[in-house]
Amino acid sequence: MHGQRIHTGKKGGSAIGPNPTDRGRPGTKRHLLTDRQGVPLAILLSGANMNDSVPLAALLDSVQPVSSGRPGRPRQRPRKLHADKAYVCGPEE
Repeated sequence: MHGQRIHTGKKGGSAIGPNPTDRGRPGTKRHLLTDRQGVPLAILLSGANMNDSVPLAALLDSVQPVSSGRPGRPRQRPRKLHADKAYVCGPEE
């Protein structure tokens, strides 16, 4: 029978920083709005500690008007929107 002994290294030390998944660290979220082909229409950066529903209105308002080829005023917002569940609950709820 062959036995193998594994030596673990010393934990911690001066070269080891804080845990990268620590919730106290500042961060950035990238909010991206694309069309159905995946072409980016708008990009917005927000703080990682901000709820996703807060920058949604600003993201939608930053999209250029969509011309449907019909007479009249161009549409400002998309008719259909697919989003993560975090975008559903608005600030009024």
